[in-house]
Amino acid sequence: MYSTEIAPRPEMPNAHDEERSRLLIPMARVLAEDWSDVARAYMSEFIAEERLASWGPPDTSDNVFAHICSQLATPGHYGHRPTIRHRSPMANKLIKPGGLLDRARYASRLQSVERYAWGLGDMLVHVHAPSSDRLVLRPVYPYEVYVEPSDEDPSEPVVLWELRRRYVKAAGGTIWTWDQWSIREDDTFFRVVAAQEARYDQNYPGVKSNEDITELLFGETFEGEDYRWRLRDGSPSLPFAWYRTADSGNLWQSTVRYGAFKATLAVAVLSTYVMHAARDASGSTVIVHGLEPPATTARRIGSEDQTRSVNLSPGAMLFLAEREGTKGVGVTTVGPGANLQPLDLFLRAKRQQAAERFGIGDASAVQNSSNPMSAQSLLISQATRREAAEQSEELFRSGDLALLRACSVVLRAQGVQVPEDGYTVQYWRPDPMPQEMQARREQDEWDVGNGYRSTVDVYMARHPGTTREDAIAHLARVQIDQAAISREIQNMEPEEMPFIGVDPDDLVDAVGELSDASEALQGIVESGAVDREALNFALESITEAVDLLARGQAGEREEDDVEERIDPETGTAMEPDEESPEASQATQTPPAEDGVKEADLALNGAQVKAFVDVLTSVAEGTLEGPAALVLLESAFPAVPRERIAMAIESQRNRSGLEE
Repeated sequence: MYSTEIAPRPEMPNAHDEERSRLLIPMARVLAEDWSDVARAYMSEFIAEERLASWGPPDTSDNVFAHICSQLATPGHYGHRPTIRHRSPMANKLIKPGGLLDRARYASRLQSVERYAWGLGDMLVHVHAPSSDRLVLRPVYPYEVYVEPSDEDPSEPVVLWELRRRYVKAAGGTIWTWDQWSIREDDTFFRVVAAQEARYDQNYPGVKSNEDITELLFGETFEGEDYRWRLRDGSPSLPFAWYRTADSGNLWQSTVRYGAFKATLAVAVLSTYVMHAARDASGSTVIVHGLEPPATTARRIGSEDQTRSVNLSPGAMLFLAEREGTKGVGVTTVGPGANLQPLDLFLRAKRQQAAERFGIGDASAVQNSSNPMSAQSLLISQATRREAAEQSEELFRSGDLALLRACSVVLRAQGVQVPEDGYTVQYWRPDPMPQEMQARREQDEWDVGNGYRSTVDVYMARHPGTTREDAIAHLARVQIDQAAISREIQNMEPEEMPFIGVDPDDLVDAVGELSDASEALQGIVESGAVDREALNFALESITEAVDLLARGQAGEREEDDVEERIDPETGTAMEPDEESPEASQATQTPPAEDGVKEADLALNGAQVKAFVDVLTSVAEGTLEGPAALVLLESAFPAVPRERIAMAIESQRNRSGLEE
């Protein structure tokens, strides 16, 4: 059995990084929702311990800092798995659904990384390949990392130390160690160095502070040419990906959210006091003089001959010591002095201020009045989340491309070859409002039509992260598919073409429209009264249905009713003669009584209004039925006589007129 004793955390290599680390650790505790001691330490800076003891434990339920970070990461960039593409099929082992990246829980792991990156400004991910068919993505917190940047690019590290705990058999337990990586020219290595002296078991030799224990752990060293994490060209690489939510030009972004963190601590102080005031508001303080308090429950305040206090729940009793020359007994009750309503309003203002320190303004953060005392009531609008995601998209894409490169590096060390660059990463975005979509579509069409942009530019704008080469390839494939469809249509027989371009769902909708129209007309007939709205609906439904059916029936041959002629000599079917009555009948439009062309029934808006106006005149008695029949037959010759007569009759019955 080995020791699980945890030694104090070692300090960073220099004072500057130690200060940065001490600043970030409490911020991470707040994000982890484990920060009672952080809140109490902050409160003790401003409030005397004696007074603080009466407040009770800190109220850490009002965590604005963590709640906003969670909202920005939900769904964020990884709530929906990003779409990752590569032209080479060699990348499929890594990026295909169910591939190595998915098996490493890439999307869920990175969503947590994004949440902490919003709060801490930076997060790192270490990529490890224990075998050729497994990847491990391990989050690394910035307060555990010491970095030396490149001389050419101050935002890119060439030396990285990670403080972590490792089990070391020689020490007989788990100890603090530094994982040291360096890719400097002529100084390339990976080492594990003990960050403490430890010998938890006397049966083992132990380790000394700053001792190189790489060979003890792995049985080999990784110095110089033996450094195995290299790019395709042989240059060394760090198997880490760095994620940022801001780009200040500095190596670390540690202070970008510090104001929001401090404001959240202030909210915790105020929230704790409000809870204390709410408790005290339900009780009173009783001041007593001339009586002795119970000896076992009284608490002295000051010297022995001064005031003594007895705490009640709620409230308290204060026993004042008698002074020389005073006589009598007195009891005075002092009611609660806390006014909760102003405190509540002040707490809301401080919570809003904390949100604004994060960069969320009044228009973006709104209170949920159903529970105004909770940080959960602070909601970020969908537009603000989308804007934050779009603004940080390139930063996260840079991190993801570095992650994919690191995956390629560690897999190459295991003998697996996958591309290290050439990937495109596209993130899910919520759909914009319909008005935004229409305005964007019209702007794109205008830009392309007037030569300001190409269709390739439009495609890339609508699919961020897509390279120009991939956009051209996709649009070319669309053109090829359209040409193939056109050739297929040209090669089809005429009887196969009636419903080309007609959505089968449109035909189903047409039947539904006709059914609704039939029910509406039947209701008008049965009621004997004109319902202009119902009649208008019925006629519009007929028009829509006819339009849907006409698109499918255009060009269709109606040959089913043509009587087949048999040659008496050969016994075979004869082609109908163009001059024969049968051929003539087949080409004529059937009379309205037997059936009309559905396209002829289509009425526009003006025709519908005219039809309704005539029926209204019949109902009001200003137009006789026969006259209305003649008028409507003349105006709408395609509408069957029976339908017109039925509509007129319903209005004549309503008006009480006899023919």
